[in-house]
Amino acid sequence: MYEDTDERSYIINKDSRFKRRWDLIIIVLALYNSVSIPLSVAFSKFDLYYQENLWLFIFDQLVNLIFLIDIILCFLTCYIEPSTGYVIYAPCRIAKKYLMGSFVIDMLSVVPVYGKYTKALTFE
Repeated sequence: MYEDTDERSYIINKDSRFKRRWDLIIIVLALYNSVSIPLSVAFSKFDLYYQENLWLFIFDQLVNLIFLIDIILCFLTCYIEPSTGYVIYAPCRIAKKYLMGSFVIDMLSVVPVYGKYTKALTFE
């Protein structure tokens, strides 16, 4: 079987300094979301909450944008094939592995919850 282990300039090395720092930012933002979302749902109404805190609404949208960028970067990050130990740089194989792995969870995490779902979440 052909292993595509040739580095490509646009594929991000999973061990690069950039990727480690990016992953740290994603972890911090995920922790922020894990605290801010339940608090905003439990203790205030979404519409009123964001009308009073425009800067918080903007920040939350920026966080969503960063998570969306992370999804794109996951399609461009190499991985190690467990069975061979080779680092895989082939874009098609990277995409297939990501789509079969955590893509759905990542995509659901960036879908905003507004409109008709707001009332259900605030128990009105």
